[in-house]
Amino acid sequence: MEGEFEVVATTNGEFRHDGPMFAGLDGNMGPSAWLRTGGVSVVVVSGRDQPFGTAFARTLGIDCAKMKYIGIKSAVHFRAAFGPIAGSIFSVAAAALQTHDFKKFPYENHTRELFPIELSKWRARCHGCESTLLQRARLCSGVDRL
Repeated sequence: MEGEFEVVATTNGEFRHDGPMFAGLDGNMGPSAWLRTGGVSVVVVSGRDQPFGTAFARTLGIDCAKMKYIGIKSAVHFRAAFGPIAGSIFSVAAAALQTHDFKKFPYENHTRELFPIELSKWRARCHGCESTLLQRARLCSGVDRL
């Protein structure tokens, strides 16, 4: 990205995890900065690690619970800490090894339908209700085959 940015804060990237994952363990995102331009805040880190919780952002003075929107580059592990403060979570497909679109995997030798790729014979049970919607299936604690 090119442009003029205000440097709001910098840190050496060291922090202590305090969320649901790795609580009490030390983390390090490497030298990091909180940048802002046109009302948009961006955090850049030099270390290669997933944001398992909000502790890394607090080293820069950011309270994630007060943010209106947050974009996180992480496959799944962010959900334990960010899920409780999120109004909604949207998974975005990216050019990477992982994907949320399982139809992109070339399954050729399977002998039965696979959930969640083929939903026609699957149902999700969530607190007594049943639905064949993928959204409901993702929220349910258990998925059974008809």
